[in-house]
Formats: sequence, structure tokens, C-alpha cells
Amino acid sequence: MSEAPPKRGPGRPRKEPPPADLTAAMPDWQEFRRPVNVTFLMNVFAMERRTVQTRLLNLAPVAHERGNTPLYDFRQAAAHLVKPVGDLKEQLKSFRVQDLPTHLQAPYWEAMLKRQKYELVAGNLWRTEDVLDVFGEVFMRIRDSLQLWPDTLAENTDLSDEQREKLIELADDLQKDIHGKLMKLPRQRKTPNLAGRLAEDEGVLPEEEDLDLDDDEDLVG
Repeated sequence: MSEAPPKRGPGRPRKEPPPADLTAAMPDWQEFRRPVNVTFLMNVFAMERRTVQTRLLNLAPVAHERGNTPLYDFRQAAAHLVKPVGDLKEQLKSFRVQDLPTHLQAPYWEAMLKRQKYELVAGNLWRTEDVLDVFGEVFMRIRDSLQLWPDTLAENTDLSDEQREKLIELADDLQKDIHGKLMKLPRQRKTPNLAGRLAEDEGVLPEEEDLDLDDDEDLVG
């Protein structure tokens, strides 16, 4: 016959110990504002060291601690460690070219160049010098027509010498005004560089210095 369990002594029954406070072991929020090392990131994101190191290969450390251990900005590191959620195309619209992985930047610009050449062949893109030639030709035709006005009116109407001189003066002033505005127009209103427009269409924003093209590749689209 089995023995009965021992009786509890007099007094109140024991209470179960309270559950452990999980937040007590978590780092303070200010820790996330300081540069952090790989070990810290491993613990926060529950990842293996090799995984963290691999995903941070293209992220430059903000500092180093003793032993030359790299330290990272937590927010920058988190962007490399956490996979984006949502519409990837929409997220790419906020990216700049240098935000892309290094191995994707060269193919991106190669694709932009191919599309630029296609736009040129399709007639949707013109070289700057060709556009300026067109403006110059238009101005020459306007000037020639204005210079014929006084003689044409003199032959077909009773235009006095005083009226003829006034008409010549007005035509000269109009030519000067058009010429002056054509000279100022490139400085006042600049057509966006095609590389920038194509990049916006693709949802990737280039830096301003990335938009510079050589003089012989200056294009208007």
C-alpha cells in the first residue's frame, strides 16, 4: 500500500512565482540610438552571425570599438537585415541609385543607356545642338518675314515715310526681343535630363551628379 503524501503544514498556501518580466532583459531604447555591433544585432533579430555579416557587407560601419570591431547605425543595419514588406515597386520609387546593391548599379545604368539610344532612334529624343539649330532656323525665318513687312505694306498701301520708319523700328524691336528671349531661355528654363526622367519612370531616383552627361551626349527628351 502506497504511503499518503505528506500533509501541508498550517498557514497560507504558497503562491506560484510571478512570470518573468520579459522586458527586463531587453535593451533600453537609447541603446538603439548608439552604434551597435554584430552581436547586438544577432540578439535583436535572432539571426546567426554569418547571416548578419553577409547582409551588412555593403553597409559601412559608423565607428569601431576596441579590437577593430565594426559598429553600425542600428536603423541603417535594420534596413539591410529585415526584408521589406509591401509593394516592392512602390518602395523602389524612394530609392536612389547608390541605395541599390553595388552589383546592380552598373546593369541599371547600362539599361538606361540602351533605353536612351532607343528613344533617340524612335524620335522621342533630340540632341541639344539639334534643338538649338531648329530654334535658330525659326528665328531666321521670323526675322526675314519682319524685314519684308515695310516694303510689302509700302507697295500695297498708302504708307507714309513716317509710318514706314515706325514700322521698321517696331520690327527691329520685335527681332531684338525674340533674340534676347531665345538667348535667356536655356538659362531660365532647363529641360530635365533624360537620364533623370527615365530613372523616375523606373522608380529609382539618381543623385544630381549622376545626371551629368558629356557635351556630346547632351540630350533633350
